[in-house]
Amino acid sequence: MNQTKIGKFISQCRKERGFLQKDIAARLGVSEKTVSKWECGNGLPEVVFMEPLCRILGITVNELLAGESIPILEMMRSIDRSRLELVRQLEFEQLRMRRSGCRRNRQFC
Repeated sequence: MNQTKIGKFISQCRKERGFLQKDIAARLGVSEKTVSKWECGNGLPEVVFMEPLCRILGITVNELLAGESIPILEMMRSIDRSRLELVRQLEFEQLRMRRSGCRRNRQFC
């Protein structure tokens, strides 16, 4: 993750929505200095602040972490790739368990 890119994106989105840093800070219950730190690329929002910040800025968490707007079609493809990877991992794990002799009746292998 590029903190500088993410910070610039937060700043850009905030300005597009007409918010000041103090507005964002007040809504999240953090200091203006914290918001400034994020925007300067000197840190990232803690996980507990990411979703609320994204709601305020009108962006997704994926966009926040990418540091840029993601067209919906590209986002859908990314979700599809993630789902396919999860299915592959599940199939691999099931195959591994079958090969090791595990059965549903056993708790652990």
